[in-house]
Amino acid sequence: MNAPAGRPATRLAAGVLATLLLACSTQVRAQERDYCPERPGIDTPACTMEKGRVSVETALADWTRDDGAGSREDNVLIADT
Repeated sequence: MNAPAGRPATRLAAGVLATLLLACSTQVRAQERDYCPERPGIDTPACTMEKGRVSVETALADWTRDDGAGSREDNVLIADT
C-alpha cells in the first residue's frame, strides 16, 4: 500500500517553519498557553490558539511524484497555504 503523496515534504516544510517561528519568537509570558501546532487526530487532542494569536500553515514548495502502471504524474506546488 502506498503512502499518501507529499506527506514527508509537507512535514519537513512544517518542521522548518516551526523551527523558524521558535527561533524568532520573543520571550513567552508565564500565563500564555503552549503553542499547539498539531492537527486533531486519534492520538492528538484538538487545541485552540490563544486570543489575539494566529497560526498559519504553509509550504514554500512541494513536489510529489506518483508512478503508476505505465504512467507517471508529477505535481509541483509553490506557496501552498
